[in-house]
Amino acid sequence: MDRLSGTKDTTVSSKVMDQLYSYYVTQGKFVDAANVAYEKTLVSAHTFPTDFDSVGNNVCTTAASPYISNCKMDGAGSILRHIYGTLNARRPFNRTAKAKQVTSTSTWKTIKSHFC
Repeated sequence: MDRLSGTKDTTVSSKVMDQLYSYYVTQGKFVDAANVAYEKTLVSAHTFPTDFDSVGNNVCTTAASPYISNCKMDGAGSILRHIYGTLNARRPFNRTAKAKQVTSTSTWKTIKSHFC
């Protein structure tokens, strides 16, 4: 179980997240504390934190669509490491190559044949 509560989150306050932790771990004892990662010092709004800047990302203290923000924290990696342990190194992301791959005619025909 992985929990994150940003210090600038006005949607779900840290107090609510503390109560949730208490319910599951401290009082309810439904989940062992060793199985819970609870990060509550990140200066962030109600958003999914990343460690890269990309088109459409917000600043970390903004809660707005698409709710993905460059907080200099790899939120997905943190969750996956908590579940699986050590991860393989990330591969570099080539946005141009991916865009060409998705918009190619053959790819569209394949998608269309499966879902349309």
